[in-house]
Amino acid sequence: MFVKIFMKEWRENILIFALAILMMISIAILNLSGQQELTLQFSGLFLLLFLPLAALLLGSGGFYTEYKDNAWVFLFSRPIKKEILWIFKFVSQLSILVAVFVIFYFVRRFLPGLDKIFQDLDMNYPDAFGDLFSLSLYIVLPLMAFTIAFSLSLLYDKQFIIFFVSILIGTGLMFFWQNYIYFLWARGFYVKNEGIFSLFFTLSFVIASILTLAKSDFSQVGKKIFRFSAYVLIFLLISFFISTVWVTRGQIFSARGDFSIWYYQVHQGNLYFQDFRQGILRYDPDQEKITRLNKESRFSFESFSMRAGKIAFLQIKSRRQWTNDLWIMNADGTGARPMVESSEKDSLFYKKRTISFILSHDGNRVAFITTHYEKEGAKSVRIHTLWRINTDGSGLLSQVLDVPESQEAKLIAWPSFGDSLVVLVQAGPFTHQKSSQIRLVDLDEGTSQVLVENILVPPAWHLLPSQDYLTFKIRKDDDLKESLILLNLKTLEATELFSADFLKLWRGKWSPDGSKIAFSRERELWIYDVEEKKLEKISQRNYDYEIGFDWTLDGQQFILLAPIDGENQLVIMDKNFQEEKTIKIPMQFKGAITVRGLENGAILKVTGKGNFWRVNLETEEWKKVF
Repeated sequence: MFVKIFMKEWRENILIFALAILMMISIAILNLSGQQELTLQFSGLFLLLFLPLAALLLGSGGFYTEYKDNAWVFLFSRPIKKEILWIFKFVSQLSILVAVFVIFYFVRRFLPGLDKIFQDLDMNYPDAFGDLFSLSLYIVLPLMAFTIAFSLSLLYDKQFIIFFVSILIGTGLMFFWQNYIYFLWARGFYVKNEGIFSLFFTLSFVIASILTLAKSDFSQVGKKIFRFSAYVLIFLLISFFISTVWVTRGQIFSARGDFSIWYYQVHQGNLYFQDFRQGILRYDPDQEKITRLNKESRFSFESFSMRAGKIAFLQIKSRRQWTNDLWIMNADGTGARPMVESSEKDSLFYKKRTISFILSHDGNRVAFITTHYEKEGAKSVRIHTLWRINTDGSGLLSQVLDVPESQEAKLIAWPSFGDSLVVLVQAGPFTHQKSSQIRLVDLDEGTSQVLVENILVPPAWHLLPSQDYLTFKIRKDDDLKESLILLNLKTLEATELFSADFLKLWRGKWSPDGSKIAFSRERELWIYDVEEKKLEKISQRNYDYEIGFDWTLDGQQFILLAPIDGENQLVIMDKNFQEEKTIKIPMQFKGAITVRGLENGAILKVTGKGNFWRVNLETEEWKKVF
């Protein structure tokens, strides 16, 4: 039975398959003739236009023959359940679409030079299956279009009406879902895997179509359409509910939900961390209590700046216009007030977006960088402005920064001496371009001095500022080696700490008193003593991935995360980096683990998760913070 249905569907749709083969032959001929630009354009046309339209044509003609030949009685007379019959027809037609995709994949894979040309169309993945996975993204839209059209073809005999109605329904539902995701995001929900709704709403049409075929009287078209519409509505509502729970990871039902922690630091023995939805929270290890310091839920991804008992942070006012306000409050959550209001029309900062900010060491001033657009002729130019203001609202100073259109500026340090600010200008957050540079800007004098150029800022190794020092990675022009540099911001003396063809840096940390810096590279952990100007390797490991380490707040102990005998352990060292003991980590973690030192304790966090664990270094007692 299935073979007969399979052959029938292929015979009726062989023209679509033949047209697809003809287009692939044309792509191959263009490629072999050296017409690379035409090959790229034609292949894009095939993937982005032909496949979805072919899928709609196939799907909308799913039950066209039964309507045209009035063959419903013959179809239902076959010794097979209606549900199985629907699935047989669906799989038979789907096999045509899959066959086209598979043939295209192998043409792309094995035709000389074609794979390289298609890199402009594909998303690159480093794993062995990346090529197939990136290309398979282009089958998702045709598959959705085919499924919706096939499900609707059961209702009406006019194929072109089913064709266009499928387009309207599919685009309408996706438009609604994207705006709903935006609605959740604008209200502080951290959403993830939002594409899952595409699967659920497609399945809603499949189930509704199967139930309609099994239970409806096909002699009454109106009742059949009504029944199908009722089924679809019910299952779409269920899909909407499940998808909402899925993408918010249950946050929709919880005042707290699953924490999505972007930034955290230890201050005066307490752990402060920023959650995407909850705002800034404080964990007191003595009282074992978490306190939400700010009631505003719409927080940005930017980290907060914390100095001398004050916290500066951003609150998003409008994600649609991408405006935000800069606020400041005390470390206990009191005294919260806005310093910069970008949504008020009478404000100096109206429609200016704050992209970077930092508090002074005494906590009495805050510096920040805003961007806005100004018209220059026919085009809009992005303007970067550096500001400084006292926390009581007085003493506002500003200076327009000379930042190229394709680059961004970021505040990275405020030295304890003078009023100069250290600014990084780079082409993007993960750039390796040599145009990146470090500048020293003095707002009082209105001057800007380039300190260093050719800065390398990879994702896992950011610029590390200390009290009056700054470490960064640079590539030398003479021998093309990478060097880790320590810059004295007061004397502007630069010291090379390490040099190699590739540094392969994982992580870096300053000691609490700013006298030492620890950095992990490749399979080694190094310590540099700023006062003694001494570099020492304190750890060698046989694994090549990121590790966690930190000092306790008094600087008397150093904590190193290391796997020993197949188990994660904390290696506790004294201030001279001599091992004192090891503490076994009883939990199983998947992912990189970061470590933050406390008073005679440590906080461990798994990268990408909202789980904090606290350990007492004396009693070796573990507690889950939340």
